[in-house]
Amino acid sequence: DGKDISCKGSAFVVNPKSELNAVYGSVIKNFINSMAIQVVDDGKLFFDGEITNVKAAGANTNVVNIQNGNLTDSGYQVVFGPNSNVHHNTGWYGVFYIQAKAGEVHLYGKINDNYSSDRGGAVTLAHNLGFTSVYMYDGAEMINNYSKKTGGAVMVSRGRFIMNGGTISNNTANSTGGAIYVRNSGQF
Repeated sequence: DGKDISCKGSAFVVNPKSELNAVYGSVIKNFINSMAIQVVDDGKLFFDGEITNVKAAGANTNVVNIQNGNLTDSGYQVVFGPNSNVHHNTGWYGVFYIQAKAGEVHLYGKINDNYSSDRGGAVTLAHNLGFTSVYMYDGAEMINNYSKKTGGAVMVSRGRFIMNGGTISNNTANSTGGAIYVRNSGQF
């Protein structure tokens, strides 16, 4: 509501066997010290709205946190649609933090003008669980993102990032991989 609400945890949590559909026109904004969306275990998410001015800069907080589950049990589990616009947010270890046992995340929208206080200015595929794939499509964007360490746009670690189209441009990392940083058996 524009009043910089501070809360612990996440604004929205999608629990196992649950589903969140945020259609075009949906807005999550102005949260501080919390995550916008957390998808736990086998939760499903379709997001086609806007996330802006979320400041989740503390350790273990991201703007969108997807972890633990097997995202392929019943088709696409996490989809950011063509109207999705994730911009002007602050996160730790990736604005999108993905660490699942297996599965797919599909990106059709925009992840622009975000700041990571650690790695992956837009998307981080972490390496502690299993092998997850992220697909980026025509029309998708990752522009003007910043990482304080590695991977200005994307950091891939024990996962796969498949760029089937879209634009990755003008991203910055303070250390290595201004656009893309691949490590620990990651694939781009």
